[in-house]
Amino acid sequence: MEIGLEAAPKTSKAQLFGRLLLGLMLVNSGVSHLTYLRQPFQAQVPPWVPLNSDPVVVLSGCVEVVLGLSLMALYRRKAYGASSPLCSL
Repeated sequence: MEIGLEAAPKTSKAQLFGRLLLGLMLVNSGVSHLTYLRQPFQAQVPPWVPLNSDPVVVLSGCVEVVLGLSLMALYRRKAYGASSPLCSL
């Protein structure tokens, strides 16, 4: 079972702009998790999380950067091909 990246259907300029804007906002938020706003983000981690708050903030920042870059770089691809097991559900 192979998940391929196929060409996505045409999108409007507004959709493209929204996707790129969301990607930029995610990258900005992720970078701020890793740099200048680390302390405020650590204060938002609830005490019941069984990890130290710094690794939680760093991991969430990395995830946001990767998602933002994916939105900007893969905007011409759709996530699931016809051979995907999720499409057969």
